[in-house]
Amino acid sequence: MKWLIKNGTIASEEKTFLADLLLEDDKIIKIDTNIEDAEAKCIDAEGCYVMPGAVDTHMDLDVGIARAIDDFYTGTIAAACGGTTTIIDHMAFGPKGCNLMHQVKEYHKLADHNAVVDYGFHGVFQHVNDDILKEIVEAEIITTAVGPVVLPRIAPTIAKGIALRKENGVKNYLNIIACENA
Repeated sequence: MKWLIKNGTIASEEKTFLADLLLEDDKIIKIDTNIEDAEAKCIDAEGCYVMPGAVDTHMDLDVGIARAIDDFYTGTIAAACGGTTTIIDHMAFGPKGCNLMHQVKEYHKLADHNAVVDYGFHGVFQHVNDDILKEIVEAEIITTAVGPVVLPRIAPTIAKGIALRKENGVKNYLNIIACENA
């Protein structure tokens, strides 16, 4: 589907300027003035800013010991109303001894077909063994948040996981470590 946003003030990382924006399949295909496209659904943005949405990198909709009043539907509606177009929810611990992907699958059940913005999940290492290290090697993206008390215990696991990924030829990955002062 095509969308044409006309007459808006586009806010980029470099400047603001008056222009039209043509999108197709959720991708910007043209930025210019006086764009015409008969196939596109048109939105008149005169007097409005057109800008990318924000990313909330740490939401807590369900942290296991407490569940927020909002679920993925109402929480992401609230996020969208504030200009946030992507959230990353912090997952709760899974059952004792569960694999690395257990909670990801559980959270997909909560979010799929309920979230109204893009979303991802941020989790925790509950325990480490050879199976977990193998999963780290096979995972596309690993994110880890650690506080000052946990960092000395978990840092060797993170380092070992990164080394194993490298040894196994994994090149297309992103390892994010967020250290929090609790």
